[in-house]
Amino acid sequence: MVSWLKKKFAQWSREAWEDAYANDASIQVSNHTGLAILPPGNSFNVSNGLNFTICRADGGYIVQTQYWDSRQGSNINSLHIITDDKDIGEELNKIFIFTNLKH
Repeated sequence: MVSWLKKKFAQWSREAWEDAYANDASIQVSNHTGLAILPPGNSFNVSNGLNFTICRADGGYIVQTQYWDSRQGSNINSLHIITDDKDIGEELNKIFIFTNLKH
């Protein structure tokens, strides 16, 4: 039952995204991954959302998270390092969960 609900929620979310951005030619959605890809120079800034910036570095990745904290009235930035010996997907998941628990 839970997996059915997750799949249905994912389908509804995908349909809502496609409906909202159907006429926006600057946003391309990959059919394979379902990720939105913005062309260079465009930004998708949601002030009340959680933003990730991932940069390749020697020996791994540097991940910056940014979100708006309405209690403090400011943007909260954090830097995280993911080394090459760790799975980037698992580490991004940990960062996502940790950041959401903090805020």
